[in-house]
Amino acid sequence: MTDRTDEETLELIREWLQQYGLTIIVGLVLGLGMVGGYRYWQGKEAEKIANESTQLDTLLQALEKNDLQAATAPYDTLRQAGGDVGALAALNMASAYQKAGKKEDAQTALNLAIASQDKLIAQSARWQLAQYQHANGDSDAALQTLAALQDSAYAAQAAALQGLILEKQDKLPEALQAWQHSQQLAPSSGSAAAINALQARLAVKEN
Repeated sequence: MTDRTDEETLELIREWLQQYGLTIIVGLVLGLGMVGGYRYWQGKEAEKIANESTQLDTLLQALEKNDLQAATAPYDTLRQAGGDVGALAALNMASAYQKAGKKEDAQTALNLAIASQDKLIAQSARWQLAQYQHANGDSDAALQTLAALQDSAYAAQAAALQGLILEKQDKLPEALQAWQHSQQLAPSSGSAAAINALQARLAVKEN
């Protein structure tokens, strides 16, 4: 190993900086710019989240008071912003629209919530839609919506509602199968009673 004098070492550093210095400086500037940009983005994102939280809180408070008109402005803001918070707002507004008898608005809000990337919000919207369709006598549409909930958090409830609808349509074997599936997923005295009643009706039909 060759020992270098201080002057030789300084000269090597100068040559190295002349060759690579600009690249290093540009890299540092870009790096600092990225850090600054990231911090700016973080600040904007935090501001956006805080604003959405405030709007959602305003909406929910209005709905608690059954003041649909007061909920409209924050809902419009959140709907335009999109994302999961907008979908959550739509899910809550759908219930309010249904209570107010605004079927088209309720359907639009539910479709928006169903399109959410958040699985639970989308599943909750489908479950709400199925109940709404059933309550309005659209049994076939309700059954189609319920079919999409077979592997969801609402699977047991969906199967029970399927059983109820199929029983009203006098499709007793299919209704029994749906109730039994619901009982397997979430045992309850209500499902057990429905199963016993259907089995009794089927036994009478067979005789």
